[in-house]
Amino acid sequence: MSGQQANLSRDLEAKLHALEQVARDWPDNAPASSGEDVLRSGVVVDGRYSIVHPIASGAQGEVFLAVDRQMDATAVLKVFHLGLAEVSASERGRFLREAQTSLLVGHTNVVTPYDIGVVGCRPYLVMPFVEGDSLDRLQRKRGHFDLLEVDTYLHGLANGIHAVHEAGMVHRDIKPQNILIGADGVPKLVDFGVAMEVAGTRVTEPGTAVGTPAYMAPEVVQGLPVDHRADIYSLGILCYRMMTGVFPYVTKNLLDMLLSHVHLHPVAPSRMVSHVPEEFDDVILKCLSKDPDQRYSYAPQFAEAFRNIVREIASSSTMGAIDVRDFMSSHDWDDG
Repeated sequence: MSGQQANLSRDLEAKLHALEQVARDWPDNAPASSGEDVLRSGVVVDGRYSIVHPIASGAQGEVFLAVDRQMDATAVLKVFHLGLAEVSASERGRFLREAQTSLLVGHTNVVTPYDIGVVGCRPYLVMPFVEGDSLDRLQRKRGHFDLLEVDTYLHGLANGIHAVHEAGMVHRDIKPQNILIGADGVPKLVDFGVAMEVAGTRVTEPGTAVGTPAYMAPEVVQGLPVDHRADIYSLGILCYRMMTGVFPYVTKNLLDMLLSHVHLHPVAPSRMVSHVPEEFDDVILKCLSKDPDQRYSYAPQFAEAFRNIVREIASSSTMGAIDVRDFMSSHDWDDG
């Protein structure tokens, strides 16, 4: 970590502690959020962040494009939907955990906030703007990716997810909407709103499933104890869909989808679509094992197993319109 990064980390930690204190001391009769009129185009937050326009809205908050006047740079503000007086202590804690988790990680493949505050009673995070698109939007446009793109994205994401796990956290919501692909092709993981400590306090009630149904590990669906291998299962679903353009389970409704994770064996990728070499089947299906003990222990193990198959295929053939041997000669296979 550079001196500048260390100073930024200390500054953010101090602001985080201050916000935690505000959340603890906030009275029950405090004023509620003043609503949408506070956050609109042209509003300047804390004298620094000039809101340009909203870019997304989710279950927990809104995301705005803004200009950081101090740094003369484009930034992203993630603002909690409700004010500190309007939510439970656990919901406030969930927002604070996002800042804490991403701050602890500090990895190239993880978007890290650099400021935190409160606007109109609503807490917010500030993150650098990543020029590019979400993996979800890219997938909707293209259907599926060629194997070399999957390899590049998978390797970066596996390293970022491993950094989250090394920080003692489980992300629990690995999905295309939470992955940004920069203009440079580097994938970045975002949104730690439902992250939990591996060996810390349970952040949901026993028997409660938190995450996105299409990517939920069986143990999450069942409300069983969860560790980092639930993220590896989700990464396996993500990889399967990047390669095939479809999910490993064909279901008609949400309940069928959840039950599929628990009871059904996924269709091998090469049987689902003809363009996926069968050599990848075992690697991906290992991630999707119902038993966490049968999955890869660490995300980079999965990415490396995948890359080894790409190397084997590349040594004797080409994939689609891309000459893999040319790719290999120009690619740094050891850069992690």
